[in-house]
Amino acid sequence: MNDPLFIAILASHVVILALSVFSLWQFKRFLRRTPTITNEADLASYKWLAKSQMWISLLGFGVMALPWILWVVGHFVFTTLSWFDLFAYVAVPWIANALIIVALAPPAKAVKEIKAANAHLQSQVEHIVNTWRNKLFPDW
Repeated sequence: MNDPLFIAILASHVVILALSVFSLWQFKRFLRRTPTITNEADLASYKWLAKSQMWISLLGFGVMALPWILWVVGHFVFTTLSWFDLFAYVAVPWIANALIIVALAPPAKAVKEIKAANAHLQSQVEHIVNTWRNKLFPDW
């Protein structure tokens, strides 16, 4: 198939997978370099990690909707994509990507268990974790 919509659908699946792998790599790299928040520089790195992970998640949600939107346009507007295309090139890869995202997602337990050297830093870490887990955008 040389249909540009088909190519865009497949490309969006690749982007979703790339975002997932990058997100996991970024998180594990931080944990390897900073197992404990010991100073303001570590805290700034943690804030940056949380902020970037939040933005990657938002971008990922948008990209995950893209194959479905492209199929609707291709099927109902241009009539170039079939119901089989929905199953084979949208639904199955989307489900596979969703399972990969769940498997690769930074564990919520690991996010919550990051320790700080003192009470002040710990309260900042708890605020960051609360924002990361419960809000769409960072508030710092």
